Amino acid sequence: MTSEDEAAALVAALRAAAGWPRPSGFERFDHGMSGDLTVRIDGASPAFAKIGDPARRISREMLAREIAVLRWLGGRAGAPRLLWAGPAEGRPAMLVEALPGTALHDLAPERAEAGLIAAVEALRALHALPIDDCPLDQRLAVKLSEAWRRLEAGEVARSEFDPDHTGRPVEDLWQAMLDAKPAAEDLVFTHGDASLPNFIIADAGPAGLVDLGLAGVADRYQDFALLVRSGAHNFPDVDARALLMEHYSLDAIDEQKLSFYRTLDEFY
Repeated sequence: MTSEDEAAALVAALRAAAGWPRPSGFERFDHGMSGDLTVRIDGASPAFAKIGDPARRISREMLAREIAVLRWLGGRAGAPRLLWAGPAEGRPAMLVEALPGTALHDLAPERAEAGLIAAVEALRALHALPIDDCPLDQRLAVKLSEAWRRLEAGEVARSEFDPDHTGRPVEDLWQAMLDAKPAAEDLVFTHGDASLPNFIIADAGPAGLVDLGLAGVADRYQDFALLVRSGAHNFPDVDARALLMEHYSLDAIDEQKLSFYRTLDEFY
C-alpha cells in the first residue's frame, strides 16, 4: 500500500512529467487487484491519474492495455479522453479526463433503475462499434490463457469469490467452467469489467465508462454477466436482468453463457 506521502510525491512527479497545471489537491481511490494508485486531481480541468506498480505484473500489463484501449476509442462511446501517458518516477502512468457524474453503485436507490438503464444503453453503444480493424483481442482463447496464468501465479483472489463459489476447490471450479465453455462467441467490442462502479452517471447525457483495462473484442455476454451480477449485488430490489432484456432488446437471455462468463470473472 502506497503511503500518503509517497502518493503525493508520485502525483507531483506525474504532474511534472505530463506538464499538468499544479493542482489544489487530490483525492485517492484504492480498489481492484492491480495495485495501481488512482487519484482524482483537482483544478480548473479535473483529471484522473493512474500510476502503476512496476513490481506487479498485473498492474504493468493492465495499465498498458488500458492506455491502448483509450487510444483506440478516442473518446467514443462514453470513454474518457486520454490526456497523457508515460513514466512517472519510473512507474507506468496515465492521465485521463474526469467524467462528470457519479459511479452507478453510489446512486441513491431511487435513481438505481434509471442508472441501470443508462448502463445498458452505454453497452449497446459500445457493442455497436466496428471491430474489423480492432487490435484489442479479448476472445476466449486470450481470456482463458490469462486466467490460467493468474491461477498458476497465485493471483486469483479466492476470498472474493461469489457466495455460490466460496469454499469450492478452485481447480474444480476451473474444470467446471471449461466443461461449460460456449461453442461459439458473439463478438463485439466489450468493456470487459461491466460492473456498476465502472459506469459514471450524470444528470443528463449518456453514461460514461471507466476502468477499461480489460476492454476489447469478446462475446457480448462478458459484459452482460458482470452487469447482471453487479446490479443484483448493489441494488437487489431492481431487476437488472429484466432491464437488460428490455433496453438491449433481447428476446431471451442465454443462461449458460451468463453463468460461464460470471465464473470466468472469478479468475480475474
